[in-house]
Amino acid sequence: MARNILSEKRGGEWVHLNTNTPSDDMKLLVLYFFVGSLASHLENIIFVWFPSYEYYPHLLKNQYYDMPLGAYFSQQYNVTSAALFIAALLLFSYFFEYIRL
Repeated sequence: MARNILSEKRGGEWVHLNTNTPSDDMKLLVLYFFVGSLASHLENIIFVWFPSYEYYPHLLKNQYYDMPLGAYFSQQYNVTSAALFIAALLLFSYFFEYIRL
């Protein structure tokens, strides 16, 4: 059974902007893993190969292991979850619609 996440009135008619079905949920899961792997690879290039920044999350006592672990958690979970949130709620299309005004 489909569930509507977001509806709005356009041109006098209600338009359902995002109707999730089980196949849409599976696409979001695949997108989550894809963005997570892409973020990990880019983080590997930027952080490990070219030491471009230092990150101090203070998760471990040893600073040598602390910086990569904190950068991994940041990229793998925070960035990926934010990208999935934007994709799931179609926020990117709202952003461009707002700019057009």
